[in-house]
Amino acid sequence: MKTIAAIGGFLTGHTTWLVLAVGLLAGAAIGWSATDMIWTTKYSIAQKEWSEQQAAQDRANLSHAEQTVAWERRSAELAAEVDSAYQKGIEDGKKSLDADVAAIHDGSKRVRDKFRCPAPAKRPDPLPSPGAAPGGGDEAAQGGLQPADAEFLVRLGHEANDVVRQLTACQDYITKQQRPVSP
Repeated sequence: MKTIAAIGGFLTGHTTWLVLAVGLLAGAAIGWSATDMIWTTKYSIAQKEWSEQQAAQDRANLSHAEQTVAWERRSAELAAEVDSAYQKGIEDGKKSLDADVAAIHDGSKRVRDKFRCPAPAKRPDPLPSPGAAPGGGDEAAQGGLQPADAEFLVRLGHEANDVVRQLTACQDYITKQQRPVSP
């Protein structure tokens, strides 16, 4: 019994300290637990906001990707349209060239007939007119070019038209490709 009385006496004097120590330990444990819950909640909220931002960014990226695909599709359609018009121009030009060369060779078309030159200016004191040049033949009297020279000029003119067709096709493509730049 002495032991119980000794313990009882010890507890009476030290009870305040013991209650205080248990209270501090319990307070620390409760504080630790509350702080842990607060940080876990903040982390969950931050993770949710980050996920929402990531989803919004993914939607924006998808929207830009869809716009790019649509623009590329439209660009391909425009290129095909311009190319079709260009190819038709090439075919029409070739037919016209072949018809012009054939007409020059069969004599139904003369370069002078197709491309008129302005009349020479009249001088007040006319000089005597020279006669036909030797070896000029029938062509010199009619004032036209030799068929080979006429064919060369017609072919050169059609080549120039081909260059114009190419440049026009490029210009059409560039003009149709203009689109606003998205940020």
